[in-house]
Amino acid sequence: MCAMKTPGVYVVEKNAFPNSVVEVATAVPAFIGYTKFAKNGNKTLKNTPWRISSLAEYEYYYGGAPTPTFELSKLEEGSSDLLIDKETVKSALSYCKGLIPTVRKAVTELEKITAASEKDSENADKYEPLINAAKEKVTKSVEALKGIVTDFQGSMTEAYGDDNDIVKGIGEIVGQIGDDVTAETISGVDTAIGELILKVNSTSTPALYYDLARKDDYNLYYHLRFFFANGGGPCYIVSVGNYEEDLEKDKLEKGVALLLKEQEPTIVLVPEAVYLKEAQECYDIQTTVLKHCGADMKNRVALLDVYGGHKDRNDESGDVVTDFREKIGTEFLDFGAAYYPWLNTSIVADNEVSYKNMLESWDNLKLLLGVHSLYLGTYISQLEEVIAATKNEKQVDPNEERTLHKVFSKQSPIYAAIVKAMLQQLNLLPPASAMAGIYTLVDSTKEVWKAPANISLSNVTSPTVNISHTDQEDLNVPLNGKAVNAIRYFVGEGVKVWGARTLDGNSLDWRYVNVRRTMIMLEESIKNATKAFVFEPNTANTWVSVRSMISNFLNGVWKRGGLAGASPDDAFSVHIGLGETMTPEDILEGIMRITILVAVVRPAEFIEITFQQQMQKS
Repeated sequence: MCAMKTPGVYVVEKNAFPNSVVEVATAVPAFIGYTKFAKNGNKTLKNTPWRISSLAEYEYYYGGAPTPTFELSKLEEGSSDLLIDKETVKSALSYCKGLIPTVRKAVTELEKITAASEKDSENADKYEPLINAAKEKVTKSVEALKGIVTDFQGSMTEAYGDDNDIVKGIGEIVGQIGDDVTAETISGVDTAIGELILKVNSTSTPALYYDLARKDDYNLYYHLRFFFANGGGPCYIVSVGNYEEDLEKDKLEKGVALLLKEQEPTIVLVPEAVYLKEAQECYDIQTTVLKHCGADMKNRVALLDVYGGHKDRNDESGDVVTDFREKIGTEFLDFGAAYYPWLNTSIVADNEVSYKNMLESWDNLKLLLGVHSLYLGTYISQLEEVIAATKNEKQVDPNEERTLHKVFSKQSPIYAAIVKAMLQQLNLLPPASAMAGIYTLVDSTKEVWKAPANISLSNVTSPTVNISHTDQEDLNVPLNGKAVNAIRYFVGEGVKVWGARTLDGNSLDWRYVNVRRTMIMLEESIKNATKAFVFEPNTANTWVSVRSMISNFLNGVWKRGGLAGASPDDAFSVHIGLGETMTPEDILEGIMRITILVAVVRPAEFIEITFQQQMQKS
């Protein structure tokens, strides 16, 4: 109050109400990974945390999906759905044999007209147009047959070599289809093809297997789709590189460090860590994220994926869950949660992949198409021209590209199988990004203290491993306490999240994800509110204001169901004051100590229903 030296009226305003606590956001994930580009106008966003609120914003600042590249290569040994075997060869020869009746009909018709012309030699002129038309039919049908058999011969030669008996037999058939074809000649060709089919049936024709493998691992865009599909909202993106760079552990770890100056993110994910070639590099990144959340910031949690989590725990390569537990360490486990197994999703649609994803494997693709889909020879030639033009960076008609893709997808089973295999690989995603969306959905529709479990996942067709009740026992309650939350399929209910534990499963304080996240919300909200009292007098008046402010906030949380207890006194208590939380030395040193006790609600993870028979009463 100013000094009163001049006569007059002086107005003094006093605050009637204490400060209030503003609840902080609870589900703002930060995704670290590789993007197509990272620009805001002319300003680069690389290695800069940037907040977005939708997939459209992501595409504006960071670009869209990558163009996945696949390699179709021959396997030295093994098995695959993409193969050339005895049945494939027989089917192709049967198709060639099926063309014979058309040729025979044309030849027979020509012979009849020619014979009639010879009998009626006086009117030979009137037969000439008919003979020419019949000859044209014969020529077209013979050329079609010879072209298809010749193409088949070329494909088989490339597959099995010149010395193969079946290849030699096809060559002999090509030789029999000359320019001067008669009914007798075509019958000989028909017989030769039939004999060759019998020979294939009795000969040991080795199966040739082909493998389809993805050559790039840029999946952050697909993870963002998965996040938003499951309820995601505002989030941060940290782009550490583009699609021209290799996935590197050091760059991803640097992205984690960039979040040190950001206060809003409450969840940290590095989805592409599981695509690194070395498992140990993935584990190193995950321990870095745990340290960032539990030691450096203490206001966020880490969502982790199991490296190789698409495999069963009994896989011959080893138990992926045990490896994860052994390599993840023992520090800051209460700030992390892991989910298993990976998921088969529908994030990538059918129209997003085609032959354009296999440009460098055209020779093997052409070989498979040439053996499996002889009847599409004309389209195979067109496709070859389109691919050659694309490789040479020449302009290609988009309508022609779409038409060819549709034709092969509908009429070529082997092409459809290849596209399906590409989609399966692209749609195989670890679950952490979807769980970030689930956390956001639960927080917005319910509250942060609701366990993010017993929730259905969107855009998921199935988990890669079907976990039973018995299988989950070790996942949920292991001896070392490192609980891994299961994602399970239930008949009639679909795919659900069936676990809500942190990695610190043996801790009674921090066993549950919702308890840790609720405490982070309470701590951060109260911490931000009490900043207003820094440098205020450390006296009883200040203590009353602080106690009132915090108590009002916790009372509101209790009323909403966030704290357990029949009354506010049972749910929380706030302690502050000299002789209660502080000593005279504390006050002299400028230290205000506040002790808050809260009873956070815990999920009913195990429900036991007891049944007992009773005596009949009437």
